[in-house]
Amino acid sequence: MDIENLFTVEPKNIQSLFTDKPGKSFYIPAYQRPYSWEKKDVNRLWESIEYKSTNHCLF
Repeated sequence: MDIENLFTVEPKNIQSLFTDKPGKSFYIPAYQRPYSWEKKDVNRLWESIEYKSTNHCLF
């Protein structure tokens, strides 16, 4: 198996992750709606995404 060509990688913006699928919608359950993130929480998420992408890890 040629792992280098197993996946197609292309840049996407955040909006397209939620709008590129016609007939699909992004749903946030009611129990999660009142939760709000602080800047430190967003930074931690972004750092995790960057770490995973630079180390070729899959979620």
